[in-house]
Amino acid sequence: MRPVTLLSVALAGLLCAVAPAGAVPPADGSQGQPAAAAVPPPQTAPAARPQAPGARAPEQRRRRTSYASCNRESHRRKLSGGARRRFLVRCRLGYERRPAAPSAPARRP
Repeated sequence: MRPVTLLSVALAGLLCAVAPAGAVPPADGSQGQPAAAAVPPPQTAPAARPQAPGARAPEQRRRRTSYASCNRESHRRKLSGGARRRFLVRCRLGYERRPAAPSAPARRP
């Protein structure tokens, strides 16, 4: 790369690293005041609740099923050839519904 390009990229990276994430120039035109004197805006978003250690965050997605589990299911269904290949692809993508495991009956003491 050219030295001018490298310097401009390095300067941009340095400015991004130094500036706070939500930094916005003040609207009242007080450019001469230090940034520490500026009053932070009130938070309008509700504070995030701490979640239990075992709970998943809502934005996390479920893990994709493994090839091995799809392969076991294809053998359980006794699929072969093209039907098995199609099943494996659809299973890996999450399109195939796997039958729910029957729940064990409750024990009586």
